[in-house]
Amino acid sequence: MNLIYLGAEVGSNRVLLESMGVKTVGISYSRIVARGEPKTKKWLISERFEDDAVVIASPGISETDGMTVGEYEDFNKAYQEFIFNNESRLAGIIEFAPVPLGPEWASAQREVYADLDEKFWPVWRPEQGFSNLAYLSTSYKNVAIPGAEVLNNSAHQIVGHMRSAMATYGTEFHGLGVSSPESLYQTPLSTASTLSWTQAMRNGETIVWDGTRLVRYPARMKDQARPRYKNIIEQAGLDYAAILADDNKEVTRLAIWAYQQLEKDMDKKKPGNNPFTLIEGGNDVTNSDPTEMELTGNSTIDVANRANSFVQPRARTVKAREASQRQYLPNARVTTKSVVEALGDGTEVVREAPIITRLYSLEHVL
Repeated sequence: MNLIYLGAEVGSNRVLLESMGVKTVGISYSRIVARGEPKTKKWLISERFEDDAVVIASPGISETDGMTVGEYEDFNKAYQEFIFNNESRLAGIIEFAPVPLGPEWASAQREVYADLDEKFWPVWRPEQGFSNLAYLSTSYKNVAIPGAEVLNNSAHQIVGHMRSAMATYGTEFHGLGVSSPESLYQTPLSTASTLSWTQAMRNGETIVWDGTRLVRYPARMKDQARPRYKNIIEQAGLDYAAILADDNKEVTRLAIWAYQQLEKDMDKKKPGNNPFTLIEGGNDVTNSDPTEMELTGNSTIDVANRANSFVQPRARTVKAREASQRQYLPNARVTTKSVVEALGDGTEVVREAPIITRLYSLEHVL
């Protein structure tokens, strides 16, 4: 799965992302307009991004912000003009579908992008129902889902419908503004956009990958947090002295690096589409703690001395079972759920706990 690093319409952000080798980025048309660009000519991706950059465009505007119908329509026309000026350099185009204008208006606007094929990403919303999600999946290769919908109480239902569409139609789903690592690990998304990496420069957060998870500290904890990761920072090729001196650019580069490590970890740990997992016995197996997710907002995970004093757990030998002894549990599947665990020193961490759920009611098969 790829993260889409939002905010690349800002030149200084773009330079930082490029310096870290980030290739998949997102640009917001509304922020381009808000910055007063372009002033005298068209705003062209080809003049601002490297040739191998993968650029995703979004309207970047709240679709329930109280604009009038005329203002929505004027913005839509300008957004469409921007899209077609840059169509050859865009890898993805997120639709503008303001809720007040209704689904029929949105459906009519989709016809404008009919020739763009897989580049166009329609947006599904829960009020449209899962039947509409199925319709979009049969009609479009790529479908975008707002991050809030991935997190809500019916998230397990969304995931089920997503997996079905992926298996049946080859649909790819894209999360819009998904900042929770828990959701990223548990949801079958091809990409997810995030602006969280900018919190390092905007709010002074220290964001780092400690080797097993992404951790975020608020600005008030920078003096105690940053020294803990000296070895990790230096091994990543970053300037530890500059980070300790609160150099804004280097602290942001650390955040970008941390999210890049999160991407790599998700590629290794993200579950497949098969709801059953068979754990084979065999050679020596080394146990390790389950992934611990970040706490969002101003919460933090205290990982004192972990970066410099990690102790490898002792390996244990597992005897392989005979093939005839291995089987799936009937009527059950194993998933994971993040739980908050309070440690003795008052620190809280988030861990993945295995959860066994029933797939169907036995009365339905008797």
